[in-house]
Amino acid sequence: MLDRDARRWLRGILGDGVAFDEPMARHTSFRVGGPAAALARPGDQAILERLAAGLRERRIPFMAVGDGTNLLVRDGGLRKVVIVLTNALNTIRYSHENEDQPRIGAMAGVRLAALCRSALENGISGMEMALGIPGTVGGAVRMNAGTGLGAVGDVIRSVAFLLPDGRVAEMGRDELDFRYRGLHGMESCVVLGAVFRLKRNGASPGELKERAREILAERRRGQPDHGRGWSAGCFFKNPPDGPPAGALIDRAGLKGVRVGGAMVSPRHANFIVNTGDAAAADILALKDRIQETVRERFGIRLSPEVEIVGEKRHPV
Repeated sequence: MLDRDARRWLRGILGDGVAFDEPMARHTSFRVGGPAAALARPGDQAILERLAAGLRERRIPFMAVGDGTNLLVRDGGLRKVVIVLTNALNTIRYSHENEDQPRIGAMAGVRLAALCRSALENGISGMEMALGIPGTVGGAVRMNAGTGLGAVGDVIRSVAFLLPDGRVAEMGRDELDFRYRGLHGMESCVVLGAVFRLKRNGASPGELKERAREILAERRRGQPDHGRGWSAGCFFKNPPDGPPAGALIDRAGLKGVRVGGAMVSPRHANFIVNTGDAAAADILALKDRIQETVRERFGIRLSPEVEIVGEKRHPV
């Protein structure tokens, strides 16, 4: 898809920060996925904006990613440029205009774990819902990531985007349509960062860290042992009414079911695990089997929470 001129142009902008025909299995938590036409790692926001503008001018499709923790790339790969944001957008800033309601600005490539840790160390609460969620701020905003304690959209003050026309725009919370595990209407924009409206509740950093340890321990008790395979966290969204997805899959008798190297976790039925040698096709076939069985048993259609992208492998 990328001709010689396009490759030369990308190399001129990014130097060693671009790799061609790069296997996405190296860049997703599932450890599966065919090659991207190019994987780009811009070093700062200015280069990111220049890169995005040039790709649009040349009509080369692209997508932005963080750590690939909520991403399943098909075996045929991606006929586009994948832009990794973790190098370019990785700073955290504090504003203390209101001491009781501090604001934290985190760029899209900041890892959620680092943001939560920073808030705790500064005696700031409000990010507890994100404890234990892998990935970056950009992905968390786009997916409205959350747990039983709440969702990222609950504490957003504003989000900065790179728009399709190349402009950078900041939108307030009341302008954004956060939904369950999604941000509607901004799919063609790149998340650059977000400002979080948090709070001080009088607890010391030590007290907040102890509470965080309790929350993390509780979350880990119900999750698969990540030393025995790779996953992208909960695979399906919980239905709006009725039992959660994991309970439905469990009741359908699917724990431990395998397709190739993909398995429904025996510990948490809403986790699909790559046991070591899965292809994306195995995970997708298992996804289909889960959806079909749950629909037949309970009349409920489960929708993936994981973002599925890429081309099916073409027959040889």
